[in-house]
Amino acid sequence: MCNSINDHLQTHNLVSCNQWGFRKNRLTEGLLLHMTETWKSALDQGLVVGVLFVDFRKAFDSVNHSIMLEKLKATGISGSLFSWLANYLSNRNQFVQISGKRSTPQPVKYGVSQGSILGPRFFSIYVNDLPESICNGELHMFADDTTIYTIGKDTDMIISSLQCILSQLHIWCTSNRLIAHETKTEAMIISRSIFIGPLPAPKPSTSNLHLSVLA
Repeated sequence: MCNSINDHLQTHNLVSCNQWGFRKNRLTEGLLLHMTETWKSALDQGLVVGVLFVDFRKAFDSVNHSIMLEKLKATGISGSLFSWLANYLSNRNQFVQISGKRSTPQPVKYGVSQGSILGPRFFSIYVNDLPESICNGELHMFADDTTIYTIGKDTDMIISSLQCILSQLHIWCTSNRLIAHETKTEAMIISRSIFIGPLPAPKPSTSNLHLSVLA
């Protein structure tokens, strides 16, 4: 089933090029090289780079099944394959077993099965449209690890862009029932110039954004 889905997505070029996880010949080293070389090039031109490192809270466990099914339909999956996948997601139960004793089974209303072959593929389809929702920067993902960066002439421009990115990210998360972890999502400003603070005050909706400055 997973191979059938992969063939369908690859044949029709439906997987975002910004997703580096769960793909052949795509490694973490390649993603790191791509971003750091882009940032170094910008710094050499005297520009400033703003980076947002996003951590989704319990990302794989928070996938909404109704939204997941709609996104499967949007990729063109239909007929018996869609029915099989819908059945695969429904009426699942989980329990804890310790010393041979099991807890009472509880229904799994959200999330994809971690440790399964289909779980990662489901998740990549679920977040496949995230890069398109960010208009003020470039977004790259490795599974659920998400990095968004923006390049500008000065720090004030970068701060403004990061605020717009956060607003766009918030809208996408609200629509897709995912939560960006406030204490683990960090922002960083990279610049060759000496920085003189303070940073512009963040908007109330983004007051938990943590900014660190690297000169």
